[in-house]
Amino acid sequence: MRRTGRIAMVAVLVAAALAGSANPAQAADPPPTKLSASGYTLTTSRSYGNADLLGGAIGAAKKRGVDWILANANRSLEPLSCQTGSGKAMYHLAARGTGEYGFCWDDTGTSTDDPSTTAWYPQGITTTADAYDNYTYDGVQAVATTWYSSANEYVRVSLAPAAGYTSGAKYRHLLLVNPGSGGTFSAVSNCHAGGAMWYGTMLYVACTDHIKLFSWDHVWSADTTSYCADRIGRYSDNGTYRFCASGYAYIMAQVGQITPTSGNVRFSSLALDRAASPDKMVVSQYSTSNGGKIWRYDLDYTTRLPKVTAPSTSTGAYDVWSMPWDKVQGAVTRGDHFWFNSSGGSDFYGKLRYWNAASGDPVKTFTGAHGAEAISYWGWGDGPGGQLDMLYTLTEHPGYRAVIAVRQSDFN
Repeated sequence: MRRTGRIAMVAVLVAAALAGSANPAQAADPPPTKLSASGYTLTTSRSYGNADLLGGAIGAAKKRGVDWILANANRSLEPLSCQTGSGKAMYHLAARGTGEYGFCWDDTGTSTDDPSTTAWYPQGITTTADAYDNYTYDGVQAVATTWYSSANEYVRVSLAPAAGYTSGAKYRHLLLVNPGSGGTFSAVSNCHAGGAMWYGTMLYVACTDHIKLFSWDHVWSADTTSYCADRIGRYSDNGTYRFCASGYAYIMAQVGQITPTSGNVRFSSLALDRAASPDKMVVSQYSTSNGGKIWRYDLDYTTRLPKVTAPSTSTGAYDVWSMPWDKVQGAVTRGDHFWFNSSGGSDFYGKLRYWNAASGDPVKTFTGAHGAEAISYWGWGDGPGGQLDMLYTLTEHPGYRAVIAVRQSDFN
């Protein structure tokens, strides 16, 4: 059933604000511990050869931009109010302030829909504010989320308007593919997609023991005929070449990979820090016990890759911290400002923590989201909802899925 949308959402948020005591900061947690940054080197490889061959085989007329995909989106956003009520995924985050916006996924009432499916799980999140410092890409403001399939067979990314739900707003899934030689491709598989970072034309996707690199310059329409319903790759259908993506209308090609030289970095989530100079990639490690790490690596804005000293292809960490909490699903920084998103226990509500590394102030802890996942920062100008300094996050559990943008000032 469709909900009344923004009116209902505002009512919930205003009521929470009037209550005055919703989601107060809890007792301070111990701060992270800074570690030696030596020994955490990454090796980067990138090549556009196979992706260009695939594009040539598909044809330039089928190349697509982010603006095209949003203009041809096919799934309706639902009002965020579906997950802001008592007991819902975003209840405690929404109760903290009055500036939230976001959306729920298209709900047509079946168990295979995006809000409820157990075949797919949303994980990572990034926005066009990460892509460029003018907050747009192809002239639009968008949020991108990554999903892994429970069978580990596929990975997809979803594009939605960054402003969240408005009447008629829609989103679209793209299938991530690995191009082969001769204009062929296969589905990207065995990747948890726990984090995402949009940096220039690149989409970084965290795959736990490595990062896969995809290109927004290498997105094309796929064949959606019945012939392609259960096929992925290039096929000859009675002499007609078809580029099949198991029913998905768009594919996005992998062009590179980042791996830890010694296998000692775990890419559970990714985020971008544009407040630092140079820009930094933020990597956090999920751990079921205390002591998971957070790494930051310098980035080269000219290559859109981790910064290296020529002719080396390896780069070392800028700084490393040990986190004294378990189940950190995502982290993002803005200079000395750190936010950590953790999943929860028996009630599934996690923790959102804020820490200022320079001031030495105690860590502030708030009740977070139900099924909390990655976190991203939009703070380089007015947000798409007309607000400054927003944190975007999302939730993964079936029946408790949504994307929300909250004011970081409510959590620091």
